[in-house]
Amino acid sequence: HYRQAIQMQQTISGFEQDEEKHWVAKLSCGHKQHVRHDPPWQNRPWVITFEGRNEKLGTRLECKKCDMPRLPPKELLTLLNSSTKISTSSLPSELLAEEQLPNNIWHEISVLSGQIQLIFTATEISRQQGFLLDYGFSGIVPPQRPFQLKPNGPVELRILTYEEHR
Repeated sequence: HYRQAIQMQQTISGFEQDEEKHWVAKLSCGHKQHVRHDPPWQNRPWVITFEGRNEKLGTRLECKKCDMPRLPPKELLTLLNSSTKISTSSLPSELLAEEQLPNNIWHEISVLSGQIQLIFTATEISRQQGFLLDYGFSGIVPPQRPFQLKPNGPVELRILTYEEHR
């Protein structure tokens, strides 16, 4: 798998439903994460019942948002480019192969529809790590960190490119 060996584990503090009536875990870090029962992809029958959800309170769940790199404060960034809508067929080939941004350049990848994997490839100082990006979860690519994108079927996205001022 593409996950880093050590993940950011957070305690489940509660549950709520989104506008489509899917269950969402509220985590101690303040983030939220869907916990669907959608066999064979996600097998969580406990989420369907109050008792099942109640038993999971206080347990830990990997918070994908805590693992994602964060943009520097906005006052240190200048927006260089906002791409037009990019589809699976128009995804630049350099993003499908291993790519690395120059020093001081950041990408923010926002998915408009579908899903795409953001994979940070292994280096001497970091293990391979991957994130599944969708409409509610954007990806941040820091400077000089090797990465590639892998679509999970049809996808539409937009990429914002920033320059960091130090």
